[in-house]
Amino acid sequence: LVAHVALKDDRGEQKPVVPLAALLEASGNHAVLFVLDATGNSVRRVSVVVGRFEGDRVEVLSGVAAGERVVDDGAAYLHDGSAVRVLPKG
Repeated sequence: LVAHVALKDDRGEQKPVVPLAALLEASGNHAVLFVLDATGNSVRRVSVVVGRFEGDRVEVLSGVAAGERVVDDGAAYLHDGSAVRVLPKG
């Protein structure tokens, strides 16, 4: 899933938004998620700082850039560097 949606912060800067289901090990405003590498064949574990919640999505203040693809299903079974195959939604 690609984080295309963005929310504007208090300074008018846009921040990426990811599905709430992508977050693992959340504690306060800190969480962990998995991001696909550039080839889309493996993942890396990333620590993020989250902000506002909008329904089933959460704003990411740091750790992920807009447009990076995050794992929102099955992330609990992954580790840093896991090989993956992206399947179409449906």
